[in-house]
Amino acid sequence: MGEACLVSGRQIVTEHQALQATRAREMASLVTALRDVMTTVGAEMNDLNSGLEQSTGRFSALHVLTDPLKIKERLLDEIAALKQLTVNRRKAWEETSSRLNQRIATLEHQLVATQTEASTDPLTGISNRRVFERTCEDWIQPARAPFVLARVDVDDLKLVNDTHGHEAGDRLLHFVAQMLA
Repeated sequence: MGEACLVSGRQIVTEHQALQATRAREMASLVTALRDVMTTVGAEMNDLNSGLEQSTGRFSALHVLTDPLKIKERLLDEIAALKQLTVNRRKAWEETSSRLNQRIATLEHQLVATQTEASTDPLTGISNRRVFERTCEDWIQPARAPFVLARVDVDDLKLVNDTHGHEAGDRLLHFVAQMLA
């Protein structure tokens, strides 16, 4: 019995350490994604400000011109340059937005996978004890409809493990869990 408790304790510690490592990786991914967003937006703003400053300088230079045709020509050139700046900035932002959306989708997928992993027993493929306890807490609320809780014990599992090995016992637990699910 002591050996079984020791094995269970080690398994719980291992699962907890894996969960903590996964959470740390997820947080690092989120921080990296946020840093990427801030860097990208900052660079976009710098590029836009630089383009607008250059345009402002060219507008300021117009005051020395006296020929209306030259003024008109330079104004038309500057309007074209501003339109091109707008097109370039829009294209750059759309590319950035697309990359960020892809990154968010990846992070959302990783989060769902992590949540599934954290709530699923790896041996049986069914919800683990944490989910069971949360579900029971929800179900015992006074406003909930009555329910029945059944407890199942697999007779002679130790005998199966001792006689046919733990792999056979694991297959038996997986089979019973799938049948009950």
